[in-house]
Amino acid sequence: MAKRRRSHSPLSALMRWLLVLAALALFVYWGNTDIKTDAVTYTSSALPAAFDGLRIVQLSDLHNREFGQNNAELYKAVENASPDVIFLTGDLVDEYAAEPVPYARSVGAALSAIAPTYYVTGNHEWAHGNAVVEEIKAALREAGVTVLSNEFVPLERDGDAILIAGIDDPNGYADQKTPDGLAEEIYSAYDDPFWLLLAHRNNLFNGRYCRLGADLTFCGHAHGGIWRLPFTDGLVDTNLNLLPSFTSGFYRCTDEDCEGAEVFVSRGLGNSPRWAFRLFNRPQVAVVTLKKRITLWKLFLRDNLILPSSAPVTPVSKPHWPPHGWGWRPLYSPSIWTPWAICPATPPSAARARAIWCGSWTRWAAKWPRPPTNAASSTGC
Repeated sequence: MAKRRRSHSPLSALMRWLLVLAALALFVYWGNTDIKTDAVTYTSSALPAAFDGLRIVQLSDLHNREFGQNNAELYKAVENASPDVIFLTGDLVDEYAAEPVPYARSVGAALSAIAPTYYVTGNHEWAHGNAVVEEIKAALREAGVTVLSNEFVPLERDGDAILIAGIDDPNGYADQKTPDGLAEEIYSAYDDPFWLLLAHRNNLFNGRYCRLGADLTFCGHAHGGIWRLPFTDGLVDTNLNLLPSFTSGFYRCTDEDCEGAEVFVSRGLGNSPRWAFRLFNRPQVAVVTLKKRITLWKLFLRDNLILPSSAPVTPVSKPHWPPHGWGWRPLYSPSIWTPWAICPATPPSAARARAIWCGSWTRWAAKWPRPPTNAASSTGC
């Protein structure tokens, strides 16, 4: 018997296409409205010890967006990140927004209630004109936000201090202080500070901002490349450059004579223009944690040669160590793991316990759950 051919009516084909289009539309909507929190770590040996673990939330390129009623979802995401400080790196408002000042005041008040907040302008603020920019700055200051217009402020903690500097967008006043002038002021006031720079435009890092000497620069502006296709930094940036770079995450300067300068670029939150929807590029709340890097030599000096007289000495018995003489052991530290270091396999006399001790194990054991101890044991180091 001949098989009957299945009929494909135009209506069924249309329904299938409509379902595919609906699924794609839902995916794009989700990808443009669902906030993604990305946590990263920046390490530096120059970071003052008191700021080890400082958590920074960076928000950029909001463009008057609302995530939930009155931005409730955005504020919840920021609060859940437990920031010590918040950075707003420009384009808080959109150039086509009808009421940019009330929006800026509302966002500034909500964020500054969570943590100290710092702000620099982007190109979209200046598109409203100088008078509106000054109103936005005034509204943010009234809301408790620190506005950085080519200036810097110290941030102090436990006797240490770092500097937070910010520059206005180049679309600002023609006679405004230059970034180089700001850097000169910083180095004339502080000998060798650890400082962070807030600057809106990612495309001005190479060749310009990277030469100012900031330990880490925070930028936005690129919107993550808008469409983040696989193996790319995005299809196009906000300057309509194809296959851009410096659009999301950490980058090092690629200029000659400027190696080592580093920038973190936020993918931002909003869309501009509104039809330029994001693809594989969800709105981002970036959480950057500062960590102090301890070099191996400093770690060895600190942990194996001299300890403060008040440092606790907690002998911990550990199996498999050579019972006598000198032996090799892993060198532990809360912030670094190095392969091996040499130390006495048996503890020194009590009189010298604070002068010569395998302090890295003691510090590690004090910070993390300890293995079973044996107070009567005389082995271990």
